[in-house]
Amino acid sequence: MDTKTFEHDFEWEGRLTDQMKESFTENGFFIVRNFLDAEEIENVWKVVNGPNGILKHGYMTYEENGRRIQRTLCNYPGNDVTGILARSDKVAGSCEKLLGSEVYHWCSMFVNKEANLGGEHVWHQDYGYWYNDGVLYPEMVTVWMPLDKCRRENSCKQVVFVLFYIARGSFMY
Repeated sequence: MDTKTFEHDFEWEGRLTDQMKESFTENGFFIVRNFLDAEEIENVWKVVNGPNGILKHGYMTYEENGRRIQRTLCNYPGNDVTGILARSDKVAGSCEKLLGSEVYHWCSMFVNKEANLGGEHVWHQDYGYWYNDGVLYPEMVTVWMPLDKCRRENSCKQVVFVLFYIARGSFMY
């Protein structure tokens, strides 16, 4: 992918930039490449996939076609690497700068999906869930950090521009 063709695609340079903030405001999202360095990714993998790792506490969802996705939800950031990362200035501090106010941790979801073989992470609007839990305005941020290479060829995530400002879809769960 030619990253120069996307106005919302940035390389992490150690801080949130004005261009990232502008893209977030105009497009509803932006992409940051190399947000985590190799050592950070390795440390997260140890916590996620270790002997008593986060994925050991997940649940499987199955689709009609037999494909599956493993998910693990954490409502509170723990004291392990993933919790420290969620509370870090790099993550929480950047989110506060984007929103212009203090942020809190809503939840962490770890998704384990086999490329091209695993189930779909079905289209949804995060705010539709948040609204049902009492968040009246879409003044929240979803931070999605793939630990593996994520490309169209292996069924990566797709994002819809500025939809969160346009309407709220309701979800029952």
